[in-house]
Amino acid sequence: MRLKDIRLNNVGIVSLLSFMALCPIFYDTAHKQQYGQLRLGQEQFYQLGATVLFAIVFLENIYLSLFLLWSIALYCYFNFPSIGGDYIQNIFWGLVLYQIAYKLINKDNVESVFKMVLVICALNMVWLALQLNHIDLIFLEEGKQIYTHDYVGLMGLKAFMGVFFALCLPIMAYFNPWLAVFFFIPIYLSDCSVAVLGGIASFIFTLWFKSKKLSLILILLLGIAGGLYVKRDVGSQGEMFVDRFSLWKVTMRDAFKHPFTGWGLDSFSHMGDFKPFMYFKNARTNETRAVGIEALRFHRETGQFPPMGTFVSKGDSINPWDNPHNEYVGLFYEFGLIGTLIILFMKRDMWMRFVPKPKIIALAGFFISLAIISLGQFPLHVARTACYIPIFLGIYYKLTDEDNLIQRSIDYGT
Repeated sequence: MRLKDIRLNNVGIVSLLSFMALCPIFYDTAHKQQYGQLRLGQEQFYQLGATVLFAIVFLENIYLSLFLLWSIALYCYFNFPSIGGDYIQNIFWGLVLYQIAYKLINKDNVESVFKMVLVICALNMVWLALQLNHIDLIFLEEGKQIYTHDYVGLMGLKAFMGVFFALCLPIMAYFNPWLAVFFFIPIYLSDCSVAVLGGIASFIFTLWFKSKKLSLILILLLGIAGGLYVKRDVGSQGEMFVDRFSLWKVTMRDAFKHPFTGWGLDSFSHMGDFKPFMYFKNARTNETRAVGIEALRFHRETGQFPPMGTFVSKGDSINPWDNPHNEYVGLFYEFGLIGTLIILFMKRDMWMRFVPKPKIIALAGFFISLAIISLGQFPLHVARTACYIPIFLGIYYKLTDEDNLIQRSIDYGT
């Protein structure tokens, strides 16, 4: 379904005609205009206007269309901050990928996509084996290995190596569930608790439709193993969830200061007039606080930063948070309640569309793993994992649309 399909006096053609009328004469009244500024303002209207037309006319998912339009509305509302431009671009191109996948992939050729993903998994396995034997041909710097203790495959960072395999595990289970078990090796080596939990949940989900008895046994065994793994991780100083709970508590309190609009696109990791603070963690105590601009200004006279009260003691170091490490917190923080509700309604729609067919089960397992991983990582913000998400979403909607079309044909006897 597209926004174009909503018949509001031919909204598609009206939007196109409005764009054609406004783009040549657009005038930004928010700033003092000069010739150069006028040209830049009209260029920006051209770019955003064309993006709006794409959302209304071509994008065949009403929830994604609304989310793209809401993102543009926030960008305008916060007066076109430079930090928001990349967000709009990344969202737009992600949705282009969605639409490409929706148009190209069907139940007859979807396995080619699955197999390509598994080829990348196999290459990562090969590179991981080399790294386990202290051989690496890529991650080198001046003849020395950058990662002397971490096993990262081709992903660069071990956490995202684990996330990648956890997302791909249900795809492997579609072809061979027993080979999918080997994916837990790189997931375990990643030291990423949410990747372990995501892999376990998606694996049990995919097997549930093959053998409920076996799934119940795996729930018990993998549940115990996963629980012990997470307990070890939580108990490790500075590891998963120990310091992040402090971060989430502080950021959610600030998020509720702007519940409907959030703080704006890409606002979490930046500060300025719109948000004069950033979040920092005390490396010794793992406590997180919002630190204002004034406290971060180096005083040349004293050679020090201003004191930060009880947050930092002498000898402590503080580290900035560039991401909340939780996609749900980040969504509410930057897009507000409206953006969050759009995504929640889309998830509900995905659930309502689900039918227990092998290809759809594999895709649903991918998104179950993604949902759990997003509790403690940010797979939507890293290209090495984010590139697959809109593609698999487009495939999921395409296959479920095909099934619904077949079912309607059966119901009507056509």
